[in-house]
Amino acid sequence: MPNLPFQAMILAAGLGTRLKPYTDERPKALVDLNGKPILAYLLDKLKSEGCKRVVINIHYKGSMILDFLQTYHPDGMELVISDETDLLLETGGGLRKACNLFAPDIPVIVHNVDILSDLSFQDLLVSHSQHDSFLTLAVRKRSSSRYLFFDEFGLLSGWLNNKTGETLGVVDQLNGSLMAFSGIHVASPLFFKILMEKKEVSRFSIIPLWVEMAKDYPIRFYDHTEGYWSDIGTPEDLESARKNFPF
Repeated sequence: MPNLPFQAMILAAGLGTRLKPYTDERPKALVDLNGKPILAYLLDKLKSEGCKRVVINIHYKGSMILDFLQTYHPDGMELVISDETDLLLETGGGLRKACNLFAPDIPVIVHNVDILSDLSFQDLLVSHSQHDSFLTLAVRKRSSSRYLFFDEFGLLSGWLNNKTGETLGVVDQLNGSLMAFSGIHVASPLFFKILMEKKEVSRFSIIPLWVEMAKDYPIRFYDHTEGYWSDIGTPEDLESARKNFPF
């Protein structure tokens, strides 16, 4: 089966505060993992699975990412910058700012730069296509302080902060599943069309918007609990990845 076409956005604008001191002198995207920047692993993976266009947002020490990309040879994969130097926009605002940088009729895999996994992007895209989803959110059964809630039909209906008890939308734990978001999702072209209509470019979180949109559009999950996954959020996470990263 030929690869499904897709483009990607790498969210690389964050401050990396939790990863200090490694991020004192460089952005999180360029922190070294066994001799190679984290960003390079993700770019290589996207390229190997057939991605033709990658949008990367930058803010903290963004010029260093630009310098790195001058040395990276994408071999047919176009790299585009969404510059948030003046204002860090969070995930929602970052996606809104980048709307016009994507080809209009191809799904977008959105990926946090500090996530490492063996998740097949093509498998994720096949699931997204087969269910004709608005968004497909990669999730795992793992301990977390925050959970997405999917109803008995596998559709997003709410969000729960397990520490504070705060909820958004509908969270009926007797009739559905709490799943931890993996920092990877697929967005349909329709998502970006509606995002441009609903929102001005500004700083906002994506989760409340997802819950709002889920009332009208099918947002499903893709469970990849099996396999490798790591969030390089803290120095301890980085050291663990350096020992256990299987690639």
